[in-house]
Amino acid sequence: IIKYVDAQTNFEVDVSFNVTSGVEAATFMRTEMRNQPAIRPLTLALKQFLGMRSLNEVFYGGLGSYSIMCLVISFLQMHPL
Repeated sequence: IIKYVDAQTNFEVDVSFNVTSGVEAATFMRTEMRNQPAIRPLTLALKQFLGMRSLNEVFYGGLGSYSIMCLVISFLQMHPL
């Protein structure tokens, strides 16, 4: 995985090579977000919360975006109301 920060937007980007599971994961997440609209705002709020506490970087023991989304999806499945 190569990590960099885009100079114009200041977004952090991770790029991986020779891995096809990313496409499958993105398709799964897109489908789940269509089925449950609450996933996006809950994930963004949790990402902000973890980012403020420097717990958003997997390399340092935090949670990555995919893990956070899986956590939110699981929560919504267990508590559908």
